[in-house]
Amino acid sequence: ASLKSNTDLLTARNSHDAVNALLFGYVPSESSSKLVSAAVPILIGQAPADPQFRRLAENAASKLIGSLTWTSRPFRGGIEDRYDISIAPDVVEELRAHVGQPTAIIPPALATDFYSISQYHFHEPLAVWQGLKTSISRRVDTVAAVILNTTLSSSFSGYGIEEPERFLGAVKSPLKTVRFDQNGERRVLVATVTDRDKLTRLFALTMRLKGTSADGWDTSVMESADGALYVALNESQVILGHPVDVQQYYRLVGELGKQDEKQPRQITHYVEL
Repeated sequence: ASLKSNTDLLTARNSHDAVNALLFGYVPSESSSKLVSAAVPILIGQAPADPQFRRLAENAASKLIGSLTWTSRPFRGGIEDRYDISIAPDVVEELRAHVGQPTAIIPPALATDFYSISQYHFHEPLAVWQGLKTSISRRVDTVAAVILNTTLSSSFSGYGIEEPERFLGAVKSPLKTVRFDQNGERRVLVATVTDRDKLTRLFALTMRLKGTSADGWDTSVMESADGALYVALNESQVILGHPVDVQQYYRLVGELGKQDEKQPRQITHYVEL
């Protein structure tokens, strides 16, 4: 069917000021589930999904996700891409109380030396996580719910988190995923700490203490058994990821706190959710 008379498309064009955008893209709700099912494994850092999982994800997405909108426009000497994923109204109502409002301005400490940043705003990260799992379970059969929720949980395993609910119960917004290298796939996960002791006990189950910083931040550094993951944890934040990336993020954020005049390099991708 033609999109020319699609009222949702016209509304999206107006609400996203498409006339003044360099590029504007729109995927109607009846097609968005196919795109989302293909993108889910990539977004959570998993290998391409098998056909069965794709079918399960597409079925779930068709009941959770509405239309998709994308705009591209000039920003600070570069290009800013913005993505808008509409959620089914009944799902929005279920999660509304726990989702915060994103800030419109890129935090100064993020506008340097990063290729991409995704920032998530929740009043209660744990409540959103539990609500999302419940929403999925209500809309698909039991087998599909188990598979999809297990896959959702595995999105944290790449950061050394085997119990997402314990982790999310000890942090608050904003949560960020940061990627340094355009050609690499590694990301670091950064969250604001609310209960350092709980996080220390959680990571102690699978990691060993490597040392403590001497920079005044009292940051504990833990390492996975194979040395492939680091966790840097202090009273204000926790950083998880590959050792090189964790050290780079920690160093850059510390430098930014001391060097307000530092000239930032243009960030390439920034996503607010």
